[in-house]
Amino acid sequence: MRVGIIGCGSIAKQRHSYEYHINPNTEIAGYFDLNPDRAKALADIYGGNVYASVDEMIADPTIDAVSVCVANAYHAETLIKALKAGKDGLCEKPMATSLADCEAMAAAAKDGAGKIWAMFFPIMAFVVSGYEHCVANMYYFPVGSCMPQAFPYLLLMSVGNA
Repeated sequence: MRVGIIGCGSIAKQRHSYEYHINPNTEIAGYFDLNPDRAKALADIYGGNVYASVDEMIADPTIDAVSVCVANAYHAETLIKALKAGKDGLCEKPMATSLADCEAMAAAAKDGAGKIWAMFFPIMAFVVSGYEHCVANMYYFPVGSCMPQAFPYLLLMSVGNA
């Protein structure tokens, strides 16, 4: 799977880039960040292109999925754009900053070709709020040494038709 990383701040540096890099089933296709120097720094370490915009990245037909690592307020906007382009998307926590944005993300996944993978606690609020019909699959994984005290299990949810 070829992955693009959107947003090159701390979580992209400390988790996403390295973990995709060591996963034999993934290849980092490239990076986009509003600060191109941050994207270039990660591309220099892990390989991949530096894209000039989110639109350029999601238009690349060789990219299968994106990791959305932008500021929380832009999760929905960025992921919906990727889903509409047929990309799967891993969304960093929180899924979105409002239930309305969560609903819009789920609707985009249901209507488009892409699937959402979202992590941790925001999904529980989404499910408890009565939108469990939008959730295709929920998975709990022990995370071991990753964050044993704070989050003994990683909640991963998929939404969409893909």
